Amino acid sequence: MSDRIMVMHEGKVTGILENTKSLTQEQLMAYATNTVEKKTS
Repeated sequence: MSDRIMVMHEGKVTGILENTKSLTQEQLMAYATNTVEKKTS
């Protein structure tokens, strides 16, 4: 099992996520389909 998951969409990295018990398939797929809402600071 890995500690982190790198997610890509159309050849570009969309996120590097910590592999915790709270990570859901829905969250992972949001990055994979590039529909995740980006946080702006």
